Amino acid sequence: LGAVFADVTLFLFGFAAYILPFVIAYSGYFFFRRRYEQEPFHWAVFFLKWSGFFVLLASGSALLGMHYHASAGLLPDAIRCSMGNAGGILGCEIAVKAHTLLGTLGASLILTTLLLGGVTFFTGISWFAVMDALGHGVLRLISWIRQSFVALSDWARSRSARRERQATLIEKTAKAAPRIAPRIARPVLKVETGEK
Repeated sequence: LGAVFADVTLFLFGFAAYILPFVIAYSGYFFFRRRYEQEPFHWAVFFLKWSGFFVLLASGSALLGMHYHASAGLLPDAIRCSMGNAGGILGCEIAVKAHTLLGTLGASLILTTLLLGGVTFFTGISWFAVMDALGHGVLRLISWIRQSFVALSDWARSRSARRERQATLIEKTAKAAPRIAPRIARPVLKVETGEK
């Protein structure tokens, strides 16, 4: 059953079928995350999410069908398309119609917009939150690079200062006259002898 499902989805959607396991995993995560919440089930939200998924799948297949051609043996041989065959039957049909109506650039632009819209509807991702998180990460990276550079320059300065101190110490010890070590001898006691 799994092989038949994989073959049918690969035949229909091309390489876009490889997002299905991630979609199933995300749906399971979303379902189990909301399991204990007391909010009622909203059919409108359910249909909006799954319509977003189908738009994502269709536009992804069309983009793949428009721009990529799979090598022989990677996809079923029955897919014959005047454009690329990497999008499966659905991608080929949508790509041919969109290319006829809008041209390559216009179709690519519209399909990319639909793809990102489908991702937004299915996952609920806010692109402003993505941009904000990306900007925050870039600023943190710049701050870390700056701090690392300052720490590295401080380490280099302290290392050169240590080398200078060692060179100065070696020079001073070399200039100093050799000292003769003091010799400590036992004092000789003269015993006075008296007359007898």
